[in-house]
Amino acid sequence: MIVGLSGVRADVIPYGMAHGLLADLVGLNVIGMRRRGLAKADIHRVRLAYHELFFGAGEFRARIDRVAAEYASDENVGKIVDFIRAGKRPLTMAVKRSETDEDA
Repeated sequence: MIVGLSGVRADVIPYGMAHGLLADLVGLNVIGMRRRGLAKADIHRVRLAYHELFFGAGEFRARIDRVAAEYASDENVGKIVDFIRAGKRPLTMAVKRSETDEDA
């Protein structure tokens, strides 16, 4: 999901939510995932994979490989990993929101 009036200059991952004047990835579109029928457990796994991908230790390519291996049986995480691997353009990267933003 792209928040209105956000300038998108790079690809946004599936289930991602981009926001800002020059859009940054700020989280996951959990409401959209619920509307698509994803169970709470599925959303939880996507959220764990998202945090490992964008905030985990090590180089980004290594994190992609780790997430792909760890969540190999999860088709929703697979969509994100496949999207990143297939990308030919830059990827919108995540920014860590403050604790008060995450609670909203």
